[in-house]
Amino acid sequence: MNKLSNFDRKVFFFLVLTTIFKASIVFLFYQHVIVYDETQARIAPGYGWDQLVNSMRHGKYEMNIQSGLSDIYNFTSRSYRPPIYPIFLYISFFATDGSHLLIILLQSIITSMVAFLGYKIIRMSSGGIHRALACIIILFLFPMNFLKSGTIDETPLLLVFLLLFLITFLKFLSNQKKRLFIFFSGVYLGISALIRFTANSVLVLVLPFLLLSKEIKAKRAKNTTIFLYSFFLLLVPWLARNYLVYKKVVLSSGSNRIIFITLSEDFIRSFPHQSIDEIERKYLREFHQSNSYFSKLDELETDKEFLRLALRKIRHSPGILLKSILAKLKVFFPAKYYPAQNDAIRDFVFVFTYYSVLLFFVISFLFGFKRFKAESILLIIIIVATFIPSLLYFMLSRHFYLPMILMIIFSCLNFPLKRLLHG
Repeated sequence: MNKLSNFDRKVFFFLVLTTIFKASIVFLFYQHVIVYDETQARIAPGYGWDQLVNSMRHGKYEMNIQSGLSDIYNFTSRSYRPPIYPIFLYISFFATDGSHLLIILLQSIITSMVAFLGYKIIRMSSGGIHRALACIIILFLFPMNFLKSGTIDETPLLLVFLLLFLITFLKFLSNQKKRLFIFFSGVYLGISALIRFTANSVLVLVLPFLLLSKEIKAKRAKNTTIFLYSFFLLLVPWLARNYLVYKKVVLSSGSNRIIFITLSEDFIRSFPHQSIDEIERKYLREFHQSNSYFSKLDELETDKEFLRLALRKIRHSPGILLKSILAKLKVFFPAKYYPAQNDAIRDFVFVFTYYSVLLFFVISFLFGFKRFKAESILLIIIIVATFIPSLLYFMLSRHFYLPMILMIIFSCLNFPLKRLLHG
């Protein structure tokens, strides 16, 4: 990151103070990071984070990806989640002796960094101080970002490194003789991939930009090679670890069952109004009655077989894939928070903020697409990349946090305020 100007330092100092205030509010009224069994503190259960941290304590790295079916399927995975956020949780939990105050403070720092990096992107783009200040205030107060400070979730940390990737990539575009920038942009994206595999979609969509964009003045092949090298350099330890575990190269194991389930009539008929866990457990228990051989399969064989059956179903009934995608797209026009939790306040806050962000994004896109600079194009690329997994798997309301933050930054860059005010 560039050396901070005097104004930026003042903004950063003020952000530090407000982060302490935010952590205090979250600690007092919204704490979902630590629970207590009698007097013993542990990571709050949900999405397997508590299982991973506890297994790491015993020298393992595994979780049960669907506990409601563990009696008939081998749903223990040793590579379902990439390692950086579990390591962060492990270190922060045991280094603080399970202190929820200190863990909330760490989470609060991360969510504030998201706001500050959004501010820096606006400042780098010559978007003006007022737009940059609007961006940092909106991101800081944005309910989903604010409340992530008190929730176990890897997405804020993912956002920090995605935004660092974007900032470093933009620095490379402005000074292409300094190839350390393209190297470190690959490093930051590689770290992002080790937080959530969604970043792999970003890599796929950024490569055409590197190879074809007019922004790249020369030596496209060399720059692309450096970028790919630094990206995969980060993945090598994880792939090597998985090779030792499985005796073959594996990035992740356990997600192919979702591809299979989302092609079922149960999913197409019931999603998103019914919980994905309920759909999965009901459907796979019925499926197992005529496919009991699954009980004899190990972790990788189970994952491979679900993928084989999913591909066979698509080949035999291509229309089922379209129906599945249409069912998944229902959450893009929500009437409530999914999965439903019978919480009217939560439903209203999510729906209102989502449609507000979407409206400003659409206006900014339509009024400015002929004049988009590199930072806007790259933001769109990352936004699109975050939606790609939703077509393969699914998205719920909590998954919209990532694209919504990116859409806010995009809108702060491109919203045509003067044009709308003066016609």
